[in-house]
Amino acid sequence: MYLGCMYLGCTYLGRMDKWPLVGHNVVVARGSLLQVALGAAAGAFVWTATEYSVHRWVLHGPFGTGKLKKVPIGSMHRAHHRDPEETSLVMRTAGHLSLAAVAGLASVPLSSALPAVAARAMAATWSLGYSSYEINHWNYHHRPARTALGQRLRDRHHQHHFGAPRSNLGVTMTFWDHLLGTEAPGSPADG
Repeated sequence: MYLGCMYLGCTYLGRMDKWPLVGHNVVVARGSLLQVALGAAAGAFVWTATEYSVHRWVLHGPFGTGKLKKVPIGSMHRAHHRDPEETSLVMRTAGHLSLAAVAGLASVPLSSALPAVAARAMAATWSLGYSSYEINHWNYHHRPARTALGQRLRDRHHQHHFGAPRSNLGVTMTFWDHLLGTEAPGSPADG
């Protein structure tokens, strides 16, 4: 218990047998709420950069042209552009599970550079970012939007699919497109 607590950056308070309704070891994490919040914010930020970067420089980059065109991830993305409503539940589920596993594994080396709770919060939020992206992306193609913002993001993504494939590469947010100049002129999310 004590060694595990040291690894997590906790303060071990010992047995609290004398306290009513408490007959077990009590552990209080030092600064853990702030560390979790900072880790989660970092994970969300890194996810948005990952979403944009992979979409721009991988899926619309080398895997869309040349010798890498035949790599399955590139052909799946091109098929998605040809028929956005065609989806595979198996592939989408595999994506969620794969990214969750990658995030879990990444939290181990991250824990050597960050407090463990911050590293795990960062990895978990990054993985949740993928799930949020995937759910929203699926909804853009299969469900009507329920809010004005949702409609603008949906229209913006459809503009990417049906008119400006090198623009509007951020699916769930517009920040990176604005920053890196890939926002399509007159894009619906601008308004």
